Amino acid sequence: MAGLGALPGGPPLVPGRDSLDLILINEKGVQIHAVIKKVHATHFRPLIQEGKIYVISNFKVLPNRLSFRPVHNNYMISFYAITSIKEIKTDVIDNQRHQFEFLDFHDVPKRLNNDLHLIDVMGFLCGISEISEPNGDRIKIQKCTIRL
Repeated sequence: MAGLGALPGGPPLVPGRDSLDLILINEKGVQIHAVIKKVHATHFRPLIQEGKIYVISNFKVLPNRLSFRPVHNNYMISFYAITSIKEIKTDVIDNQRHQFEFLDFHDVPKRLNNDLHLIDVMGFLCGISEISEPNGDRIKIQKCTIRL
């Protein structure tokens, strides 16, 4: 497993409120987004750890979300209550734990209004504005400008 959507040492999961998002990588380096719904999260959270190798069975494969995908894959996985997770303790498997897709900083504006995939930005922080609350028609939002 390459990534887990909860931080180690972070606040405990709240039953019925918190779900888990995982980034799984197979032996060929193919990534897929997996979701453990909130109803199952407290059961599965103690069974998984980032960076470990697992055999996972009895899950559902679904079309991926239409927006904010964490990886480039048209499918995603959803865990059932009967999903089985078994850790493999071996050094034989070449585990590619992290994959990154870099984008030139000047190409980031080309992603404006394209919410198919999530974007992470690395850079030097130059400044952060005060939090403001612009007048929204439908929802109340808070806005903060970050300068890189």
